[in-house]
Amino acid sequence: MKKPYIVCHMMTSLDGRIDCAMTEQLPGVQEYYQTLEALNVPTTVTGRVTAELEMALPGDFQAKDSTPLGKEAFSKKKRRPRL
Repeated sequence: MKKPYIVCHMMTSLDGRIDCAMTEQLPGVQEYYQTLEALNVPTTVTGRVTAELEMALPGDFQAKDSTPLGKEAFSKKKRRPRL
């Protein structure tokens, strides 16, 4: 069985900020996005702040029902086969 692998293709600034106009001025930024597009990967990983800026609706989230679930919960879609 072939093991999966992960490619970490990353770009960051010295102070760690990634969602600012400064990153557009970094050397190699165009190559970064060209390579990312060429990899044609189905997923990306972002932090909470970036995801909130890029994907969330404006404003703070307010749940319609704020009743606690009363238990810990998680979602498991697949079971990994034993090796």
